[in-house]
Amino acid sequence: GIGSSQSTDGTVGADVALVMVAGDRTWKVTRDDLVSVDMESLQEGESRLDVRSEQAVTGGILEVTSGRRTKVCLTQGHGEWTLDRGAQRDLGGLQDEMRRENLELEAFETRGLSAVPEGCDAVFAVGPTVAFTADEAALLQRYVRGGGNLLVTLDPEIQRDEIPASGLEEVLRDFGIRVDRSIVLELDPRFLPQGATNPAGPFLVATWGDHPVTRGFRQVPGLGMVTELTRSIRPIDPERATTLFSASESSFAETDIARLVAEGEPTRDDADLAGPVSIGVATRVEAVGEAPEGEGEPSEDREGGRVVVVGDSDFLDARYLATGEVVNFDVASAVVGWLTERAALIELPSRRISAQPVRMTQDDVTGLFFRVVVLLPLAVTFLGFAVWWNRRS
Repeated sequence: GIGSSQSTDGTVGADVALVMVAGDRTWKVTRDDLVSVDMESLQEGESRLDVRSEQAVTGGILEVTSGRRTKVCLTQGHGEWTLDRGAQRDLGGLQDEMRRENLELEAFETRGLSAVPEGCDAVFAVGPTVAFTADEAALLQRYVRGGGNLLVTLDPEIQRDEIPASGLEEVLRDFGIRVDRSIVLELDPRFLPQGATNPAGPFLVATWGDHPVTRGFRQVPGLGMVTELTRSIRPIDPERATTLFSASESSFAETDIARLVAEGEPTRDDADLAGPVSIGVATRVEAVGEAPEGEGEPSEDREGGRVVVVGDSDFLDARYLATGEVVNFDVASAVVGWLTERAALIELPSRRISAQPVRMTQDDVTGLFFRVVVLLPLAVTFLGFAVWWNRRS
């Protein structure tokens, strides 16, 4: 149904634009789910509309036809980004976007667990600042080897002139992914904000690998996402893992953090990693052992887990997800879609429309009035006379 809806208790939801029903399952799509106005754009003198009707309708269809929502579980206990609104490292923006896609985000503590909670379609470890213990790392390793899906974003947090270990390096190495203790420096001014001189970021990433997550971005020149302080993440074997995105040819990854902190200026030498520097990697992991709890399928009949590792968490910041000039939201949506095997999230990017204000002079208004009120009716009258004359003849 289109328009307002009436619930079983007689109340009317005037904000509901679409109601989907399948059997006894109902899902309501609000007008804000379909189209919303970027309030910041109003202050800039334009009205930027965020049109997400495809995502909202797709999520609604999945809600009423599937048995349950897709669930993404967020690790906690290591200083990760949280779902707490107003926190300095807040994933509320991602949560709002994913709700439109019929995905549920739920946090859980890894410490002391022997298995990932049942029902998790993917596990996200977003920006940990405290190292995972060996037992926690083994927990995630078993989860992925058992067919689970994992996203890890590791920022280059600097402590005492070095980047400490996250506790996940060896596990990710086992999956074919190398996590470097480095800082990516972008030296091409075309990828830095106008007037910015800090090569450590934020900077624009516009070099895309050949992978289902990024294939759509490769086909449209000029698309880029914003990252801030970033570390290099590389595939150990290109046959096992694929680079998703990289900094430019002019970039490099500084491995001597103490010297970078002391000098404050990038100095490239043979020990540094030459550009284009890989900062995001995806891989499929061979299934070994038992399936994740609740699946119960034999390992030989299952495909292995999926893993994505990114050297930055700030690309998930609500500021960038809500900015139509960059594709941070589309990248995040594609990553989530690939990990949870939701193809619609990869194939249906958001569409943002900029509605520029129209400013007309008095002469413009007079001319428009003459064309609409005088010329247009005369043209219709003439056309009608021509049709009548043709038939009469």
